[in-house]
Amino acid sequence: MASTINGTSTGNGGLISTGDDSGILNIQTNETTAITVDASQIVSYTNNLGTVAGYPAYQCRAWVNFNGIGTVSIRGSGNVSSITDNATGRYTINFTTAMPDANYSVSGITQNVDEMGIMIDGVYDTTPAVMTASALKIDTARSSTTYDCTTVCVQIFR
Repeated sequence: MASTINGTSTGNGGLISTGDDSGILNIQTNETTAITVDASQIVSYTNNLGTVAGYPAYQCRAWVNFNGIGTVSIRGSGNVSSITDNATGRYTINFTTAMPDANYSVSGITQNVDEMGIMIDGVYDTTPAVMTASALKIDTARSSTTYDCTTVCVQIFR
């Protein structure tokens, strides 16, 4: 169950609310949930965050900041369960909750020993990113040579 606030176009002055002690809040319009806030204060949207001034707003579905040198270690992340070190400068980012499909956008930046700008997915490399709903394979490279990096930051939008 959940506590619910429902903006409705029929009766009750336009607002219906119900409650329980689950710590979950659903915000609805005409009995269709648009936003859920769970007991951990994680916010979920069911319609691409709705619209703002007629334009849809999209959220970052996953992000990670990790050390790619030696034993890979995640410094911080959201919706990333683990990083797999496949080879020098080649990593797999595994999602905690899968994307709806592989049609997402990826951006990122790396840093290596006080240098910025080694490219995510090696723009100069010949290996394209492999994108699935559950994971993303990336390369960090410069001039078609893959490198392990001290800092790798990747964001996934859908």
